[in-house]
Amino acid sequence: MAVSINGEAMRLYLVSGTVSNLRFSREAYSASKFQQFEETATEFAPLLLEAIGENGMAMSSAALNDPDRVRPEPAKGYWIEIEVVGRTLKGWFGSISIENGGHVDAVCDKNGLLMALHNPLARLIVFKPPCPEGLKPVFNRSLLYAYLAVSALLFFGEALVLAFAASTWGDFFELMPFLLATTASVAALFVLLAFRGELINGRRTRKILKLLGLSDTASKLTEEYIGTGYAYRY
Repeated sequence: MAVSINGEAMRLYLVSGTVSNLRFSREAYSASKFQQFEETATEFAPLLLEAIGENGMAMSSAALNDPDRVRPEPAKGYWIEIEVVGRTLKGWFGSISIENGGHVDAVCDKNGLLMALHNPLARLIVFKPPCPEGLKPVFNRSLLYAYLAVSALLFFGEALVLAFAASTWGDFFELMPFLLATTASVAALFVLLAFRGELINGRRTRKILKLLGLSDTASKLTEEYIGTGYAYRY
């Protein structure tokens, strides 16, 4: 069975059936596994070269090839390949919650890149990173404090400038509602940009849960360590 849900960023599909030909390997995350990443790099490489110039490229190349440079250890995960109802699906996950012969609800894109695997028998869901971050509430107290702090800073700064620019106090107070509206809008934009990653991941996670018919379980999912990574039980 295949069901699709349309979104601005991508169209996701639900593929349900019996797992066969399960193959996996434990290795470092590799961008080459994802064709869309390669296409994006190819598209923007000429612009990047033009922006930084040959000298900048030479310095970057020297830094990258410096044997004394400390390189961070790449994160590892499971590169999983499965077949469901005759379709080959692949993706990165931190843990494995399925087996050959078992039923799975797989969420993927049009190219078969897996976004989530749902094992209904075990009541477990594993998400492709960083989708699990979308399970965390974004509009929380930290976001409120950030919004209030940015708003206060902008408001007092704009009020100070306006106090010197206004010819009379009457003009100053007359422009105050406009100043408040502008401050609120700009502060909201700054905060949304700062939390854009969490918002995007949250939206994608909600789309995945909607496809799986588990929209009402978002607040009930509990993180559970399985093998080398985390899954979510409901």
